[in-house]
Amino acid sequence: MNPEFLAKNAEDKAALPKLFLTVGRQDTLVYTQGRDFAEAMKALGISLEYVEADGGHETDFWESVMDAYFSFLADIPAGSKNKILMG
Repeated sequence: MNPEFLAKNAEDKAALPKLFLTVGRQDTLVYTQGRDFAEAMKALGISLEYVEADGGHETDFWESVMDAYFSFLADIPAGSKNKILMG
């Protein structure tokens, strides 16, 4: 996804879908690209939820960010799912 293409072709940036990106700081495959993409989106005024954390391109990292990801999808604060489920 090209941030400049999005900015140029979106009539209303607020009408773009909510975007979420997470990347591990030790991810040698995509860390730099993910960080640069997030910075470009911010510079262009396009909303993006960006989570950067320790970890590589591996299952342990992805599992560690599942709460943030599903909280984003449910539009609830990260870490609050148990409070909502348990009452």
